[in-house]
Amino acid sequence: MTDPSSGQPRRDLADQFQDRMQAFGREAQASGERLGREAQAAGERWARDPELVAAGTWLTRLIGLAVIAVGLWLFAVVSLGLDLPALDWALVWPALLIVLGGLVIVSAILRRR
Repeated sequence: MTDPSSGQPRRDLADQFQDRMQAFGREAQASGERLGREAQAAGERWARDPELVAAGTWLTRLIGLAVIAVGLWLFAVVSLGLDLPALDWALVWPALLIVLGGLVIVSAILRRR
C-alpha cells in the first residue's frame, strides 16, 4: 500500500507499534538505571547511620520473633493436635498494626533524645 499524498509505501501499524515499544523500552531502561543508582547511593548513606542500622536490626529481630511465634502456634495446633484457643485473625492483624505503629512512634521519640 502506498500513501496517496507522497507515493511512498505506508508503514504498517505493526512496525509503528514496534518502534514505539522499542523507544518505551529504552526510556524505561534509562529510568531504571537512574533509579538504581539513586537507590544504591541512598542505601550507602543509610548504612553509615548507626541509629538506623540499630533500628533495622531491632525490627528484624522483632519480625523474626513474630514469625517464629506464629509458626509455633500453627505447629502446636496442626502437628501436635493441641487444643489452643482459636485466634480471630480479623481482630488480630489490626491490633498488630496498632502495636507496630506504636513501636515506630516510640522509637522516633527515643531517637530524638
